[in-house]
Amino acid sequence: DAALGVALTAATVPLWMHRSLMTECCARVEHAIARRSGVPPDPRRDMRLFLALGSALLHTPRIGSPAMIAALARALELAERLDDAEYRMRVLHEQYAFRLVTGAYREALAVAGRFVDAAAGTADPVDTLIGRRMVGLMLHVLGDQAGARRHVEALDRVDLASARRAHIVRYQFDQRVVTQSVRARIAWLEGYPAQALQDAESAVQYAGAGDHRASLFYALMLTACPIALHVGDTAAADRYVARFHELAAAQSLAAWATWARCFEAVALLRRGAAATGVALLRAALGELPPAAFHLHHASLLGELASGLGETGKVAEGLALIDEAIGRARRAEEGWIIPELLRRKGDLLLQRGEPGDDARAEACFGAALECATRQHALPWALRAATSLARFWAGRGRRREARQVLEAVRCRFTEGFDTADLQAAAALLEELGGPPRAGRAFSCSNRRAPARGAAIAASQYCGP
Repeated sequence: DAALGVALTAATVPLWMHRSLMTECCARVEHAIARRSGVPPDPRRDMRLFLALGSALLHTPRIGSPAMIAALARALELAERLDDAEYRMRVLHEQYAFRLVTGAYREALAVAGRFVDAAAGTADPVDTLIGRRMVGLMLHVLGDQAGARRHVEALDRVDLASARRAHIVRYQFDQRVVTQSVRARIAWLEGYPAQALQDAESAVQYAGAGDHRASLFYALMLTACPIALHVGDTAAADRYVARFHELAAAQSLAAWATWARCFEAVALLRRGAAATGVALLRAALGELPPAAFHLHHASLLGELASGLGETGKVAEGLALIDEAIGRARRAEEGWIIPELLRRKGDLLLQRGEPGDDARAEACFGAALECATRQHALPWALRAATSLARFWAGRGRRREARQVLEAVRCRFTEGFDTADLQAAAALLEELGGPPRAGRAFSCSNRRAPARGAAIAASQYCGP
């Protein structure tokens, strides 16, 4: 009975979404869509089926395929025809997610704005705040941390747990998990590593307790794994990566397993196992679907480039870091550009050809200026550490200490993290123990113009 089969398929979509059974969802929904010709027309049923197909394909190697794009377009067309504000909002969320995953960040920001407009037509005011959080994540990626925080913090006082099931059906992910994950990324980049780790762990624990695997994937992928690695907590990173592997195996989703291997490779690089880490990361990046650009991709290319430098393949590393910078600039992925510039400076020093000292110094200076403009404190600290070490090696110890202390004194927590410990050790080498952290008490917050021959605006974008 085709009519009954199609109706049952449409009715079962919420179950598949809640259980994160994306592969099965794709197969069943495509079968139902193919059998519609023999049953009475039903635009509302078809809208649900096309949305389910587009949403599920986002989690498969077919992400970005003509079938996925066509399914979401058809679902939105039907929602507009039916004037269904609820489904209009759902489809816009999935179109936003697709643009986020594939690196079309300006387009994602525009879709998030359309989502906010659509949410105004629903009865739940939380929908508008969720739309603002979507805007906030895009501002974070584009490099506007202050703007991102203003949009996300509006959800701090909202109870997202009571509507948990409805949100999972509507948006694929638990919105408390998503909000904590986005807030953690912003907190880390604004210089609050301890708070970021706490938010990331809270998101993982809450997602795991709720037994919604897609939400757990989101927390591990977007926040927990990368932040643990950024702050140098390799024990936490190992724990998250192990859980990531278990999750991917349980869901039989190869794309999830590939991302887990990427983070596993970075953990190896952090421990100094450069050859093993490079081999694993290169292989994992090669397995990612072509459309899966995602906001980690340029960052992982930077990790691979540095690893290549550590294994003596400096020329290959420089070519790769230039590719990463070009890719990030084209996508306006401003949040990662300062760190990519700093890594390029390190690779130039490793190459050591005539003129490379000046080029490296310029990269460090541009990275520091770019990070300072973005209020991206961890990147500013790394750039200042690299620049201070460079200057100290050339007899400019006083300037080296000044530039590093000017950034370090802006931290108020996280003094046991790897970057802050490295900065403290270098400051001690440069002339006595560093002063205790003080909240934004530095008189010199700007990156020194001296040595920064490359204009930061050339790299940072708007």
